[in-house]
Amino acid sequence: APATKDGYTFDGWYLVSDFREDPVTELSAYDYSDVTLYAKWVEFQYTITYMDGDTEIIPVNNPETFGVSELNVQLTSEDKEGYTFDGWYSNPEFGGFAFEQLSNAQDYTLYGKWTPINYAVTRIYSGTGSGNVTVSGRPNIGETMTVTITPDAGSNYAGFKVYYLDVNDDPVIFFTSYSLNDTFTMVADDIIIDVVFEDTQNNPIIAELNDLLTAIAADPTGYTGTLELSGNLLTATYAPSD
Repeated sequence: APATKDGYTFDGWYLVSDFREDPVTELSAYDYSDVTLYAKWVEFQYTITYMDGDTEIIPVNNPETFGVSELNVQLTSEDKEGYTFDGWYSNPEFGGFAFEQLSNAQDYTLYGKWTPINYAVTRIYSGTGSGNVTVSGRPNIGETMTVTITPDAGSNYAGFKVYYLDVNDDPVIFFTSYSLNDTFTMVADDIIIDVVFEDTQNNPIIAELNDLLTAIAADPTGYTGTLELSGNLLTATYAPSD
């Protein structure tokens, strides 16, 4: 008859302790000598299922199974980009206590609690002009950030770029815009928004363009013009008509 042992499944009776031979299924009725039988046990493996919300995840730092000989399994964090780890719980609402170890011989389903990191958003201004920059949105990975630009009087807006610094403190630009109102998706890093304003009063190129536009407005029939679009840059070329 099979024997029982908590946390193990029975795998047969053997005549030798190293279980090299076939298991004994019956004893001969004509064998009247004493017989020593050795029970072979296979440790049962309990499963640990790890969840991120409704999604099952494959752990990197934690075991997926354990046996009774490994009770008091120590749990540790699992990394999630853009988040800090706040513990393993037995329910998706994170009620009760966080598990630090598993002490019972049973299957477990554990729910990881992660809190999004609030990254720093820094605004800098380039160029000779000035203006106002408003940034709205939650600075968490995957969130939508909105940038609204308002140039001051006497300044022209010339676009903005968004970047973070890599391990060598070199800028990694991941978004560029020439719109006065635009959105981008937040990354898992502190970011810098670099906005360019140019002073129309002290910029000779802009001053020359304004003089030309003023002349065109005064007598548009005396000029011919072309418009050329290259990427996000619109170039206007005007000259007096022959």
